Amino acid sequence: MKTKLYILSFGAGGSNYLTQEALQALKESQVVVAYSKYARELEALLQGKTILTSGMTYENERCTQAIKQVKEGKITAILSNGDANVFGIASSIINHIEKEQLHDIIEVITLAGITSFLAVTAKVGAFLNDIALLNFSTKFNTLENIKKRFEVCMANDFTIGIYNPKSKKKTTVYDYFLKTLENYEERIAVIASNVGREKEKISILRTKELVHAGNENPLIGMATLIIICKQNSIVTSKGLVMG
Repeated sequence: MKTKLYILSFGAGGSNYLTQEALQALKESQVVVAYSKYARELEALLQGKTILTSGMTYENERCTQAIKQVKEGKITAILSNGDANVFGIASSIINHIEKEQLHDIIEVITLAGITSFLAVTAKVGAFLNDIALLNFSTKFNTLENIKKRFEVCMANDFTIGIYNPKSKKKTTVYDYFLKTLENYEERIAVIASNVGREKEKISILRTKELVHAGNENPLIGMATLIIICKQNSIVTSKGLVMG
């Protein structure tokens, strides 16, 4: 009989965006494998379970830990912020299972989550159509691919959600992003950080303001989501973005 491995998406942040499906999977799981920050956020829901945590950038180690627990017959959940299939851990865990040919003993169940993009657009009142989600991290993609995709999205007037725009040490992609914005008509930009958490901050700006703030903009970091709105978007008297 196969043992369950839940690839559990818990939403934008904290416990506010957990689905009923995810809550049920947490109850059923004997072991939870997570980035330490995520485990702390969901601590109240993890009582009585074996919790295995590690720091940022240790995704491969968490995948290995989760698979080890499942091979020992324990129902296991590996946590992913947002949605595990949207720049999350799903591809890594599936690659590990495929590499070890474990499909005969592991029942993989991927649970959908409410991403930061969806949470933020709901909060600012955006009506969505023709959207694109881009990851500006060069960890799994090349700078050239990122440039090409962003320029296509800008030229064809998509609403663009940008994850991982800038880290303290890696600013090349963000520098390019600012230079590219200068070549296009001004648009509305939404800057969101700590979505769903105590320190949540969502700002509605103009792309010219982003360009003017430059590379040292304190609003921008790896945990920030940037949304570049379509050209016909507007801000109402209540501050809602529509487009």
